[in-house]
Amino acid sequence: KLYILGVYFFIIAVIASISSTLIYFGSAARVLYANAKNGYMPKTFLRLNNKGVPYIALIVSLAFAVTYMIAFPQFLSEAGIFSVASVVSYAPAAVSLAVLREIDGNRERPFRIRYARILSAIAFAAGGLMIYWASYPTTLYTIGSVLVGIPIYLYYEVRYGRFLLMQVKRGVWYVGWLLSILLISVLGSFGGMDLIPYPFDLITVFLISLLFFYVGYLSGIKLKI
Repeated sequence: KLYILGVYFFIIAVIASISSTLIYFGSAARVLYANAKNGYMPKTFLRLNNKGVPYIALIVSLAFAVTYMIAFPQFLSEAGIFSVASVVSYAPAAVSLAVLREIDGNRERPFRIRYARILSAIAFAAGGLMIYWASYPTTLYTIGSVLVGIPIYLYYEVRYGRFLLMQVKRGVWYVGWLLSILLISVLGSFGGMDLIPYPFDLITVFLISLLFFYVGYLSGIKLKI
């Protein structure tokens, strides 16, 4: 019975992985297309086939996917990297909620979250813990992959004359947050050197995340001025 149950969960995991892969594979191509349309990627990614599919972006997405599969052939390694990548991309939404509540709090909306500032701070800190729990070197691979995009972004900003030092200053907190978690991951007990033992490493990540949340919040509300 346990064998049958194990096979069942294995099949479910494969189906879930394939469905998620198809969804993100298509959306990744659209992200490249959108970035190219906004001037942050080569115009080559704007090419569409007769079905309206950005096929160049699709091919590049496939190449990146295959590269990651070769570099990280184990399923758990890939799952860890992509899970952390999701948290990295969604965590700033917590800061955005607090900022928008401050600079545009009177806007009409169908749903209103109570205690939004408190909950968003806790959610952001929890996101930092989720990234850290992935353990080193998964944190290195994921955060490194994210930070690689910054020089590309800056290149196109300068190329098209859109570079504003103010924007860089207001976004640097996010980079600092990721690098801080990476440093703690290297020194901590989750795959690191264990120089920051458990549970002090978790406490450090939580407090550091709260600090950067506050910095990001202050950076955002300056737009109100």
